[in-house]
Amino acid sequence: MNFINLFTISYWLDTQLFYAPSGQPYLFGFFLLLIALGVLAQRYLTIHKARLFVSAWKKSVSLLYTIGFWGLVLLFFRYENVHYLNMRLWYLVLLGYAVVILFLIFRDYKRKKRDLLKVSKPKIKNKYRSVGRKSKKRKKR
Repeated sequence: MNFINLFTISYWLDTQLFYAPSGQPYLFGFFLLLIALGVLAQRYLTIHKARLFVSAWKKSVSLLYTIGFWGLVLLFFRYENVHYLNMRLWYLVLLGYAVVILFLIFRDYKRKKRDLLKVSKPKIKNKYRSVGRKSKKRKKR
């Protein structure tokens, strides 16, 4: 494969995704694996309810379901040779969506971790000082 073709618009708008039909079962298996991982992650989420980073887990389950489902839909369009819906561009859009959602999951994870560290570490700089009392000066006699 000539990698210079990746930089042309006609390559991404082309409807011939696979030059050899041997690549389709691998993509089909990959998208089914993503859906299966989504089912397992959701099962884990329902069993272990009291856990940290629940929102990140929920977003990752949603991402696995979404990418798996739309990947299978795109493979169906490829198999049925639907003209505009089987372009390589849609796989690129799906990959871009996955990258954006992974960034949001990672950002949410980092924020929650930072908030947990702030809460768990108490401030101890005034530990040995008397707070709220004014010291009385002794008068010399």
